[in-house]
Amino acid sequence: MLSRRKAARGPLQSLRLRLTAVCTLLTALVLGAALWAGWSMARRQYRESADALLAGSLSGLLEKLETTGCISDRFLAELETQGQTVACLWDNGRPLQFAGVWQPATPREKLAQRALTAAGGEGIWYNVVSGRRWQIPLAVRGAAGESYTGYAARPARPDGVLVLLLQDTAVHRRALAALAGRYLGLGLGGVCALALAGWVLAGLAIRPTAEGLARQQEFVAAASHELRTPLAAVDASLSAAGLCPDECGRFLQAAQRETRRMARLVDDLLLLAGSDAGAWQLRPARLLPEEVCRRAYEQFLPLAAAADRRLVLRLPPAPAPEIFGDEERLVQLLGVLLANALEYAPPGSAVELALETHGAQAALLVRDHGPGIPDSEKPRVFDRFYRSERSRANRAHFGLGLAVAAELCRLHGGRLYVRDTPGEGGKPRGATFVLELPGAP
Repeated sequence: MLSRRKAARGPLQSLRLRLTAVCTLLTALVLGAALWAGWSMARRQYRESADALLAGSLSGLLEKLETTGCISDRFLAELETQGQTVACLWDNGRPLQFAGVWQPATPREKLAQRALTAAGGEGIWYNVVSGRRWQIPLAVRGAAGESYTGYAARPARPDGVLVLLLQDTAVHRRALAALAGRYLGLGLGGVCALALAGWVLAGLAIRPTAEGLARQQEFVAAASHELRTPLAAVDASLSAAGLCPDECGRFLQAAQRETRRMARLVDDLLLLAGSDAGAWQLRPARLLPEEVCRRAYEQFLPLAAAADRRLVLRLPPAPAPEIFGDEERLVQLLGVLLANALEYAPPGSAVELALETHGAQAALLVRDHGPGIPDSEKPRVFDRFYRSERSRANRAHFGLGLAVAAELCRLHGGRLYVRDTPGEGGKPRGATFVLELPGAP
């Protein structure tokens, strides 16, 4: 069984991988689009924030000049440290003697000249117009290939002062690279999580298929095994009939018995295959459960007498609620349970077919007083090809009858289970199969 399950798992694993890949790809595209939109928005907001921060630093510098008329080296040092900026001031064309707290790749004097050229030379103006400050934005390329952004402006007072504030764009590139790394890490982590979730969901999606394929392979293997025995017996009987003409009749009878046995097996296999394929068609109608029980009782009464068993029908005194189902299929279901009970009931004992009511439900019971079914085997008696240890030597049974009954019960929306038949002193003595059917709507 394990090898058959592994064989069924091979193509399904490939299908699971493909489903996981498709699921991961589709969800990764959606996640990638969302992250790209978020990254674009975050980058734009960062640039706007950085530009606003630089403009705010310039405004603070200008306000300091306009209110005090002077600026200290300490103030400029703090300004450069906070934003990695280069601050340059001129008073009537003379540069302010401020060495700065850091040295850019391009010397400050050369960088300042390039910035003045980009700003238009000494004609830079600044003034307060309607309460708004105006300054000229700059984009400067250094001698070492580095780039800067900034502003050049003149305060309203004192006259003749020129202010230049530049910021190395490498600061922004590093910050944006770190931000991109976080988004990339989030994307990779999301893809891994999506792949894992896709693998789990694909496994859940193909689980019914895997279980169905495994059951199908087990069914075919078990059917092949069961068919092999009667075929071998038929072949041996026919061969013996040819070799021993005097006993030909006996060997032909044995071959005929095995042929009938094989025919019953094929009928059961066809029934179960039709159920698996959804080919069973019910003709449901409103039924009286008493009539269903009487039909099954009358059908099996001569069989019980021939097998030296007593078949007893027990019906409630009050009418039972109507049920909704296919009468022929329900009689067939009861026939399986009665045949099973007649087989295992001791000679001379009684097999009971009883009807009970539980509210709007009807319960049909088949009760025998045979050896019973151990509790460890009760959950498996309805499995296909399952036979208890005590019935394996009986070649008349294939372990399909109760499986057929379970399928018929499922089609009717009922419940079929087995319990012990109470004997003397409350001890179990036999098995009772209970078929519960819902009342008619």
